[in-house]
Amino acid sequence: MKKTLLAAAVMAASGVAFAASNVTLYGVVDASVVVGKVKHQDTTVQLKSGFRNGSRWGIKGVE
Repeated sequence: MKKTLLAAAVMAASGVAFAASNVTLYGVVDASVVVGKVKHQDTTVQLKSGFRNGSRWGIKGVE
């Protein structure tokens, strides 16, 4: 019974998601990997965001 109710809820929500006729996702991901090694110590690896300009994204839609 719970699976049927969950499936019905997902189907009802998906109708709303497909209401727009044209949806565009756009953006820029600005990330970098920084590797550091100091003599006689462990190597460090870091993932940094916003190394140059920062990440940004958006959604455009037309009904």
